[in-house]
Parts: sequence; C-alpha cells; structure tokens
Amino acid sequence: MTRRFRLAGKGDEMFWLEGDEFRHLTTVLRLGPGARIVGFDEERAYLGIITNLKDGRAWCRIESALPETGEPAARVFLVMGLTKGDKIEWVIQKGTELGMAGFVPLAAERSVARPDGRRQAAGDERRRKIAAAAVKQCGRVRQPEIFPLSGWDALPALLPPDTACFLAWEEEKERSFRAALAGVDWRRPLAVLIGPEGGFTRAEAGRAAAELGAAPVSLGTRVLRAETAALAALTLALAASGDLG
Repeated sequence: MTRRFRLAGKGDEMFWLEGDEFRHLTTVLRLGPGARIVGFDEERAYLGIITNLKDGRAWCRIESALPETGEPAARVFLVMGLTKGDKIEWVIQKGTELGMAGFVPLAAERSVARPDGRRQAAGDERRRKIAAAAVKQCGRVRQPEIFPLSGWDALPALLPPDTACFLAWEEEKERSFRAALAGVDWRRPLAVLIGPEGGFTRAEAGRAAAELGAAPVSLGTRVLRAETAALAALTLALAASGDLG
C-alpha cells in the first residue's frame, strides 16, 4: 500500500512535506529517497517519489496526478449535542469516512459533559487530528471542517449561508427524514441536528426552527443512541444525494 500524506506545498514538478507529516515519514515509517508516496491537498492527490530529505522537509518529484477521489458533491454537516465519553470522536472518524463536510459539537440543554476552557481546547484539537487521520485512511483529500464547541447563539453563523437544516427529533411522528430528503436541492448545503443523550428539549426544537429554519424529522420508530442517529442521518442524506449506495 502506498502511504498517503497531506502535502505542505506543491510546484509544477515537486511537492513537499513538513511538520508532523515529515516526522511520520522519517521517524515512524522510516521512508527515504526512492520511496513512492501519495501526497494530497484539498483538491487532488499526486503520486510522487522521494528525492531528498533536508532541514525538516521531504522533497518529492511528481510522477502523476491521481484520478479524482470522489469527494461528495453534496455538502452535509452534522451538528451533534455534546455527549459523554468519546462518542463524538467516533462519529467524527466514521463521518469523515462516509463523506461529511463538517461537524459542530453543540452544548445542548441536556448535554451532561461540560468541559472547562483548557479541556475544551484540547478536545477541539484532538477532534481535528482524528478527522485528519480519517481523511488519510479513507482516501479523501478534503478534510471536514471540525468546529469548536458551540452554543445555540453562535450556531447560525457557523453553518454556510442558505443551509437546509433538519432536526432529528423523537417527538416528530409524521415526517420522516427520508421523505424530507426527496425535496432537497442538493446545490445547497444541508445540516442535520442530532441531540445528546436524552435528545433535544421542546424549547430547543422551537429555537432551531425559528433561528435555523430547521424542520423536525423522524429517523424511525426505534430509539437510537446519539452516535447511531448521527451516522444514520448522514448515511441517509448522502445516499439520497446519489453519493452512497
């Protein structure tokens, strides 16, 4: 398997690696001149051969541009109420593999976890690293945007303009998410809001509708854990857009 690295820069004939990618290449994998690797940026991946390691930089000659990696045309964001443990990190890893465009952890009313400033900053950085590693593993080139922990007040400004929003809510009994997706214009970004343990309150559902235009939808008759609901919703959306399945 040809190893993949996020490149630091690229010219017409060369690309190069720096920082953590350089250290992983040389210290962990012990690759040197003559080894073939794949370097990728936010748009494309390239097959290259290492020509020189010097001053913390690995220089690689580009042999070819690789075929398009199939980044989803649809931009689907997950907004998930902050949960206990590492559930959010698991959702970020698997969501990145599936093709999500971005992730917003939300301090919801029923969120039990309430990290302080230092723990919150560490958690934000850890989540970005998890997404970066998942991008390398699954063959994507575009890293999902992993936002810091947000409150309801900041949420509207984080999502792209004209985002179509849906709120997965166990109290919604009539409109299914699958049915709602049939009317989506996939030229617009889409966001799905998933509650924490215990779900969203009625007040939060009303706020989401008023401030985000979020329509409440059902994910089915069974009670799903927050992390299960998040990945189920993401899969349904990407499948409806024509990306999965």
